[in-house]
Amino acid sequence: MENGEQKTGYKVGTTAIIWAFGTAMLAICVPLTAITKSGPILPLALIIFGTSLSTRMVWQTANPPDGKLNLINQFQERFVALETRIINLEAVYTDSANSADTWKKEKSKSFNLEN
Repeated sequence: MENGEQKTGYKVGTTAIIWAFGTAMLAICVPLTAITKSGPILPLALIIFGTSLSTRMVWQTANPPDGKLNLINQFQERFVALETRIINLEAVYTDSANSADTWKKEKSKSFNLEN
């Protein structure tokens, strides 16, 4: 039940933010239309339409279909696999660099001993 409440919680929060911005735009738009003596219908309609459409998109697309979730999980698994591979390659390179340094030191010691 908690998972469903979390999904609804962020939807409600996002909707509140969208409508807060829409209300702010209306508060700015109404006095400006009075000053410019243009009709308030078009700006009001556009703001209400945009806010309504945004709200609908939040509630409609908030739950992706299973196919998209599987795709996301596949990308996450590939990312983890690549990250692990890079870490392993770094470890191999570090070990080989250390062994090469050790070999060079041993070689120089043996060269110094012979002279």
